[in-house]
Amino acid sequence: MRYLVGAEEWPYRPLLIPAVDAETGEAVIWDRHGSASLPEAVAAGIAFPATAPPITIDGRRYIDGALRAGANVDLAGDARVLIVAEPMAHMFGTDGVTAGGGVVVRLVPDAEAIEAFGPDITEFR
Repeated sequence: MRYLVGAEEWPYRPLLIPAVDAETGEAVIWDRHGSASLPEAVAAGIAFPATAPPITIDGRRYIDGALRAGANVDLAGDARVLIVAEPMAHMFGTDGVTAGGGVVVRLVPDAEAIEAFGPDITEFR
């Protein structure tokens, strides 16, 4: 994950990465003030059952933050512009996100991206 993230340190600007405690189901929101490194938080936030193992941080095991609340847009608060990346929108639709009067920009795959993903978006090619 360190290679994919490209950084070990958290950025100075706010960045929230949701995950779920695999044992208790409790949500956790990682940020630069927590105990997880940036690569650990990213890995935990995308560790989806049956495709990637839980990530252990401080003796607890964490899984995909999407299991907390889909796109987790509630974390954006009163953002004026909300950018929502939905790489599987072609399979599951969008989640009807609104930004409380702000602008919502959706990043969804086009036909070329869907072709590149192949039948299983979680499979590394």
